[in-house]
Amino acid sequence: LFNIGSLKFEMGQTAEALKYYQRSLDIKEKIHDKYGKLANYLNMGDAERKLQNYPEAEKYYSNGLQLSRQLGANDYSKSFYRELSVLFSKQEKFKEAYEYHVKYSALKDTLINEEKNRALAELQTRYDLSEKQRDIDRLEQEGKLDAEKAARDKIFRNSLIFIILMIIVFAFVI
Repeated sequence: LFNIGSLKFEMGQTAEALKYYQRSLDIKEKIHDKYGKLANYLNMGDAERKLQNYPEAEKYYSNGLQLSRQLGANDYSKSFYRELSVLFSKQEKFKEAYEYHVKYSALKDTLINEEKNRALAELQTRYDLSEKQRDIDRLEQEGKLDAEKAARDKIFRNSLIFIILMIIVFAFVI
């Protein structure tokens, strides 16, 4: 139903889209799909704004914002802040538009920083793993060299013992 509503909205059939969004929202409320409701609130707010039914649009955006903050769904919160800013700007409520735009910008920056920190941590982890792998490879190589040296030393020692024994045997024979 939600997707049908989205198609109707894209086709310019905004009132029809709202009906499908509402039916979808009713189902999501029955099955307690809180995250699913967020998309409905956002799209229903968009549809009401397009129909210039600003109080209803504000209601959907505000409900969505409240729910997204409860759920910690920051991407949705960012979207709701942005849409509320646009909505108030259309109504020439510039103070409110500015306040929501500031919240939108702050949250957007926070999300970008979190993403950069996550990417940086991933790069650091990859670097650390490659360093450890290099250390392992180096230690394995050193171990092989030590094993080769031990083998050479053993051959040398055995050869030396054999030569000494041969000298002793020849000394007794002569």
